[in-house]
Amino acid sequence: VSVSACTMVLTMPWCRVAAFVMVSVFALGCGDLATRDIPDGDVIVDDRDVLGFEDVGRGVSATGVDTVLVTLVSSPTVWGAYSERFSPLLPFKPVNFTERNVLVVATPVTETGFSTRVEFLEGRADTLFVRVVQDTPGKTCFTSAIPNTPFHVVSLAKRPFGTIEVEWVEEPMRCSLEER
Repeated sequence: VSVSACTMVLTMPWCRVAAFVMVSVFALGCGDLATRDIPDGDVIVDDRDVLGFEDVGRGVSATGVDTVLVTLVSSPTVWGAYSERFSPLLPFKPVNFTERNVLVVATPVTETGFSTRVEFLEGRADTLFVRVVQDTPGKTCFTSAIPNTPFHVVSLAKRPFGTIEVEWVEEPMRCSLEER
């Protein structure tokens, strides 16, 4: 019995039975991975945690940030010193530092038209993995040779991390309908 024949004549009782038997055999053959024996020496560990985060603020202007900045802030005193260096588009949202940390990502550039955004956070053991998207001006975008520092600040649940690893992704922006 072919599957395409069953889909055309699914109203026929014998075809329903054949489809049920095929699905059942497939499901029984797969089984549950948790009940299968794992050979000695093979360890399956998935200690990855996708971490939720909340937006604290974004902008394109900062003072005293001359190199790429990616840092995790765990105290309100340190955050106060950092936050004074940035000019967010809207006021920074408050953060409860007894429950949350703040991740600051800033990328100085030599012209206008860029933005920076945290897209994804993942924790593995004591390492925080961060995916940052740098939106760049497309071919038809007009820019000015004015240095600025696009930044994104997010908060995440408090957790100790020893290192931060960053994946940088560049995405060109479309500035006109003619750009493809």
